[in-house]
Amino acid sequence: MVLRTGFPDSTPDAARPATAGNEALTSWTGLLLLPLLGLVGLTGVAFGSLWRAHFVVGILLVPVIGMKLATTTYRAARYYAGSKKYRAAGPPKLSARLLAPVLIAVTVIAMWSGIVMWFNNTQDRPWSTIHTDAVVVMGGLVGIHVLLYIPKAVRAVLRDLSHVRRGRRPTALRISVVTAVLVVGIIVGFATQPSAAFPVHQHGDRASIGSDR
Repeated sequence: MVLRTGFPDSTPDAARPATAGNEALTSWTGLLLLPLLGLVGLTGVAFGSLWRAHFVVGILLVPVIGMKLATTTYRAARYYAGSKKYRAAGPPKLSARLLAPVLIAVTVIAMWSGIVMWFNNTQDRPWSTIHTDAVVVMGGLVGIHVLLYIPKAVRAVLRDLSHVRRGRRPTALRISVVTAVLVVGIIVGFATQPSAAFPVHQHGDRASIGSDR
């Protein structure tokens, strides 16, 4: 999530909090997640014909979500550990602090259940039920999260892009890190493609192809 800084966009760079780099990296990752989550949702709805795309994008999401959790966890840890610069920047909104633990929990459940089905090439219960329910809850929470933070995230990214034009190395490094995470996700997603024609439903000792049910 994008965290409060208490500084308006017109604030000179020198007066911005020392946590602006963390905010920018979180914003880049958060905005990258939006189209990916939309794509994984659409391919999930049309799973029968787009199951490979659904699984590839799902695996691709793992490192991107991991980056998002890393930046926000780092920010929270520094704040609650008493770091002066993070204390000065202030905490996130109360609504976000209440929402974050639930959103993290359902995201981990959704990703873990999807990974289990991916590597076992199965749609069988209870994993399919757990995955579907977690994704539905996650979708609603992400919607709330977007309403809370999308304006600040967009401003942070636009500010970072203006720094690129000025040749700021930290900004270029942040963009490189986010790009590298995306590329790793794509490589892993395609490299772990299942060999079967379609995820299998297991019924006791019998296995049936999902498209034949």
